[in-house]
Amino acid sequence: MIDMRKIWIKIHLFLGLLLGSIFLIIALTGSLLVFDHKIDELLNPQLITSEGRGVHKSIDEILDSAKHFQKNTTSPIQLRFPRTEKGVYTIYFRPDTGGSLETYIDPYSAEPLGKRLWGTYLMSFIYRLHYTFLMGKLGKQMVGIIGVFLIFSTLSGICIWWPKKYKNILKMIRIRRSRGKFLLYYDLHRTIGFFTFIFIIALAISGFSMIFPKYVKSLLSIGQSPKFFSKITTKKEIISMDRACEIAKTVFEKGVIKRISLPRKENDTVRVMLRQPQQVTRSYVWIDQYSGQVLGSQAPEDRSIGELAFGWMFPIHSGAAFGLLGRYTVFMTGLATVALCIFGVGSWWEKRRFRQISKTSFRK
Repeated sequence: MIDMRKIWIKIHLFLGLLLGSIFLIIALTGSLLVFDHKIDELLNPQLITSEGRGVHKSIDEILDSAKHFQKNTTSPIQLRFPRTEKGVYTIYFRPDTGGSLETYIDPYSAEPLGKRLWGTYLMSFIYRLHYTFLMGKLGKQMVGIIGVFLIFSTLSGICIWWPKKYKNILKMIRIRRSRGKFLLYYDLHRTIGFFTFIFIIALAISGFSMIFPKYVKSLLSIGQSPKFFSKITTKKEIISMDRACEIAKTVFEKGVIKRISLPRKENDTVRVMLRQPQQVTRSYVWIDQYSGQVLGSQAPEDRSIGELAFGWMFPIHSGAAFGLLGRYTVFMTGLATVALCIFGVGSWWEKRRFRQISKTSFRK
């Protein structure tokens, strides 16, 4: 008869030794990214925070300031509203050299505070390391596949841990401190794994979904995203972005505007992204860039179950879906995964060392 527990042990050990260091890097960088904006603000307060007070300048003044700061060498593609009271506007440009150039504008004075190329500063570097291992598209796909192996590793660990009798569960989560390093590391590994395995699997699934959206959307029976186009006119005078915001607010009165995607082509629309009260996923309004006509809108309640499920992937992965508690849960899950890697390898090493000592003693 096949001993499945021995098979699970071999699978768990193989995946842990082969990919443990990669699991550790992904988990550690993921924990840091839970509070990426806060860390970035602490590291660069002069660049992405404002001490101003009063009324914000108009969106058009903010955009004009950003364009002037870039010397009109390229057009902005997106504007992100301040995240906090002390936050600033972030305007994204796509330079000819590639990448995403971020320009920061003070909301109260419309003065430019500086600019950075995404991927070159610390938190964006950590973000690239987390989901691409600094290897571009290939690295991104590798991270997605490694996420699948993390799920198998976690499930195999639970199969090994699972007691034959339910009354022995408490014995399986005890920590024996005075029985040597091997038992201490082993107990810490399986106890931490028991309390965090659901969260680890949830993060691995959500991460995989964002890296391979095409396959996940197909699985969830999600069709193509709605597409809208502006009607090109001879006048070709684009509406102001302040007007676009007013129009979007008529569609979702209680919504808080988070981003504006700016038109890059003649038939592109102005897409306004809003967050409505008590909603995790965003709402969208598509506006004709010339006439200001609302071409379409989408709220969470308009989406199918599959679309809603997919829309929850990033909020779950970042912890934002459940507020500050969710963020701390994801943060601690990342650190717990780091601990699992360390204690797992530590217990294997101590057991291996003990066997070598025993063999040497036996030969003598």
